Amino acid sequence: ITGCSITAGDDCVAAPCITAPDCWCENIVVSNCNFQSSSAGVRLGHLQAKIKNVCISNLNITQSNRGVAIFAHNGGVVQKVQLHHLNIQTRLQCGAWWGKGEALVLCAKGGSGLISNIEIDHITAESDNGILIAGDGNIQKVCLQNVAVTLLNSPNSTLLQSDYDLRPNAYLKRPGKGPFVKHIEGAEVALQNVTFGELKPSALD
Repeated sequence: ITGCSITAGDDCVAAPCITAPDCWCENIVVSNCNFQSSSAGVRLGHLQAKIKNVCISNLNITQSNRGVAIFAHNGGVVQKVQLHHLNIQTRLQCGAWWGKGEALVLCAKGGSGLISNIEIDHITAESDNGILIAGDGNIQKVCLQNVAVTLLNSPNSTLLQSDYDLRPNAYLKRPGKGPFVKHIEGAEVALQNVTFGELKPSALD
């Protein structure tokens, strides 16, 4: 998928394997696109989905509830994923959308899924809720390099409340306002030149 501009009510691009969870969904390239979504710009994995060999690069994801979301649960696997040169702007959307304005999400919390071999580099993001990484020892070999995130203080930030929304996985208690990558739980993650800017007013205020 390349050279596309997509505005969607749900995920702009999704590889959920809903109809064939026992088959591998693999060798996916998404590049040079502009995405806007009430849910996620890109979603990889859902419940038992098996995803591998994915390259996502040179995207502008704006006015979205989430930037890129990677999920594994109930035996699902997501592995060998590269995220390069992404510009992400997210905010908490009104309505019953999953998530709370995160730029990036890696979640294998509360199940038997596996997320492994994820390379994330050259990401610039402005978001209500930073980066969320949550697992039970089943997120492995993840590297974030040259990532800069600025947290927004948008009108909906006060609605974040006390839990992270990991649906379809379990909810998770928040450790407090801020980028969750500083409180990585149950994950093997390397950070290189990862920075978080202070809260600033949202351009939508």
